[in-house]
Amino acid sequence: MRFSSLSLLALVSLAACESVEVAPVVGVGSRTEPVSVNGPANGPIPQAPQTETVRRPAANIGLQIRIKPGAGKIAAPEDQMRDVILPEYADHHVVFTVAGDAAVVVDVVRDAGLGAFETARLQSLDMTLVTAVIPEGTTPPEATLQLQSDPRVILAGPNHLYQVMGKLKRLPKQFELAGYDVKAAVPLVSGRIALIDTPVDLKHAELAKASLTETILRPKAKPAAHGTAIASLLVGGDSVPGAAPGAEILSFAAFAQVNADTPPIGETRHIALALDKAILAQVDVMNLSFGGPQDKILSALLDEAEKRGICVAAAAGNGGAKGKAPFPANAATTLAVTAVDSKKKIYAFATPGAHVDLAAFGVDVMAAAPDGYKLTSGTSFSTAILSAELLRSGHCGAGKSPTSARESLAAKSEDLGAKGRDDTFGVGLFKR
Repeated sequence: MRFSSLSLLALVSLAACESVEVAPVVGVGSRTEPVSVNGPANGPIPQAPQTETVRRPAANIGLQIRIKPGAGKIAAPEDQMRDVILPEYADHHVVFTVAGDAAVVVDVVRDAGLGAFETARLQSLDMTLVTAVIPEGTTPPEATLQLQSDPRVILAGPNHLYQVMGKLKRLPKQFELAGYDVKAAVPLVSGRIALIDTPVDLKHAELAKASLTETILRPKAKPAAHGTAIASLLVGGDSVPGAAPGAEILSFAAFAQVNADTPPIGETRHIALALDKAILAQVDVMNLSFGGPQDKILSALLDEAEKRGICVAAAAGNGGAKGKAPFPANAATTLAVTAVDSKKKIYAFATPGAHVDLAAFGVDVMAAAPDGYKLTSGTSFSTAILSAELLRSGHCGAGKSPTSARESLAAKSEDLGAKGRDDTFGVGLFKR
């Protein structure tokens, strides 16, 4: 799958797609980097070409964490944060899909009065994804309505914004890692999990023995704490016992840290490519530790994943008691996971609602980060635990039943809160 960047005919030239492949660093995984095409905010849209990556074999040694005797208590955690309120969509872009070739795209863009645009093939849907700049004085919803009236357009919508869901806090200096061998505690599992998140720190010691590859889909994205933490909770090594040791992790980095005051952000156009690439890779499970607005294009891709037997775990949200159920957790095709602490109390900023399916531990859990280790809290991190358990269920993958997988995990839950299913804990806390 490759990107091509097009401009309007008379105003327009066809730009060749550029790509680059970075050689894998021996022993620390492999990564595919994008090449970006720079331009003004309302001008050409950066490209993110696709190339294949190289895998390395899996291995895992699970170790536990203790506090060094005499070191004192762990310092009180920093104030936890709920989800940041972001704009719903990018101001200057609209995304849509068509069934035709480049000529059809050019005609649609011209007729809609749109500006510079990029295209990418969504092979799993047999559609072409187009991201285009809207004219001054037009809003993305207005451009969407116009595109929806065009019979050549299949799906259309704003270029929605999504955020990862969780807070990471530095460990106090007194906290030390003192591991011992517990190989039998977490059984090995085989299969493939797609991680759609920020780039991962492939050089981190926790991931040195993991089978982990990465494709960067968002230009200029760099390794970040969130994706690294999720990866370590899935297939960690010496100090963070991963929940799915032995699994192969395919990281599709669709999120990037835009600034220090907001969580990493992803856009419809990049997440769509990540979902499509994960489907084509025939993964067994997808870990979606992010949330945001409803999106028709992303929904269509999740429906396709369900048809192909791919199980999906999604973060139920950190918007607090009055928060809105986020997408994709509110989709019927996902297992929406909330978080509880070690005392089985709900995470302070967990988002309740009819969308919540199950709970898992996800408060003050130690995980890897590019600068070492951090305590993590949020539904992002409990989602990683149940992504691993979906893989263990044996009901995920080609020809299998994600519905059966979700039901099998629900059957292994401990009822919490009000008797029976409730909007806080779903059917309860998952227990292996």
